[in-house]
Amino acid sequence: MRTTRPLYREVLKDAGLITWRNKHLWPFGFFAAILLSGSPYDLLSRCFYFVTDSAPDFSGGSAALTILKTTGEVLAVGFRGGLIWSLPVLIAILLVIGAALIWLSVVSQGALLSAISAEEEKKKPNLQIFFQRGVKHFWPLLAVNVLLRLSIALAALIAAAILTPAAASSNPAFQAGIVIAFLILLPLAYLAINIAFFAEMGIVRFKERLGEAIRNAWLLITRHWLVVLETSALVLLIDIALAIAATVAATLFSIPFLALFLLALLSRSLLVFWAVLTLFILTITALILTVASAAVTFHYSVWVLLSERLRKNDPVIAKIMRLYDQIKNAVRR
Repeated sequence: MRTTRPLYREVLKDAGLITWRNKHLWPFGFFAAILLSGSPYDLLSRCFYFVTDSAPDFSGGSAALTILKTTGEVLAVGFRGGLIWSLPVLIAILLVIGAALIWLSVVSQGALLSAISAEEEKKKPNLQIFFQRGVKHFWPLLAVNVLLRLSIALAALIAAAILTPAAASSNPAFQAGIVIAFLILLPLAYLAINIAFFAEMGIVRFKERLGEAIRNAWLLITRHWLVVLETSALVLLIDIALAIAATVAATLFSIPFLALFLLALLSRSLLVFWAVLTLFILTITALILTVASAAVTFHYSVWVLLSERLRKNDPVIAKIMRLYDQIKNAVRR
């Protein structure tokens, strides 16, 4: 009978402890989530809807004319409103802000990976060093993010080409095909994100080059693909539990504000009403951002710890295989 240490329990428990003990890493988790989504479902659905919503309608052969007409109307409005001269400035500002957010997101990813690896090795925390490592590995980490989105977008594009015509059909078989295709794409999205995590880990932790890191991540996942998918399923369940807990917490937080809203209405003061409303929005937003930042930090902790321990070549058997062995031995008796 195959036996092994309880890998999932160890990884999830240690990741939870690291996340809770190191709340100073949560801001890194917040910025890291700008590019690398915490949820494969979120990333896949975004890419799929982007492809389906932005795909031009060639049925009438007028997609190009429609684009040109819309662009002309926008420029005409700009000229009439005198805003056309400020358009380059606005574009430049948006590009600078976007580039800054991308840079901060990628650097935060590297800092998180470095910090969690140091925690695993029982080293003293040093946020400045962790941040510097993120800066040092910016370009290869950015390349991993780009490749991840390109791979998911390509899969979504292929799926959209097949499923969009099927979605317009009322045939139940086509509708069932859409569900099956999405269920197939979801674990593929998980694998793509896991490869990205493991590749980034190779770059930051093991000083591997981009190609070498991606190759080693692929080999690690193909060797332990069932373990990785089972871990992904557990992380998904934890995400669902966190979402439910955040919803319950937001509901509980809203109860005192209901009383404040009633008092604001009774006072008939518009200023008091807007003050209560602003405080309510800020409180709920802070709660959601805190939970999301902690969740992303937890995700990174799980995959860093799993990558570290899988690389040690310790015997790791998937839970489903252990259950299979237990059932087989029970039947033989």
